Amino acid sequence: MKFILSILICSHVQGTCLPPIHSPDMYGDGYKCMLAGYDKAKEKLIEVGPEEVNKQQVFVKFGCIPYTPAETPPTGKPA
Repeated sequence: MKFILSILICSHVQGTCLPPIHSPDMYGDGYKCMLAGYDKAKEKLIEVGPEEVNKQQVFVKFGCIPYTPAETPPTGKPA
């Protein structure tokens, strides 16, 4: 089974999240996917920048979605 990383960027101030971002990469197991999630979450926070993160109280949530080749992979902006 393969896994796809799905990331949500949210604002505590607004009480909303952007649409999920799905990584174009597939991971061979949940462990590798989760480790990649921490790296990608950090990258996204750096992209947003400290001013907006602090002003909007931005937080990142992520998870690894099991994927089997018979399914259509999730769509969304690459992580």
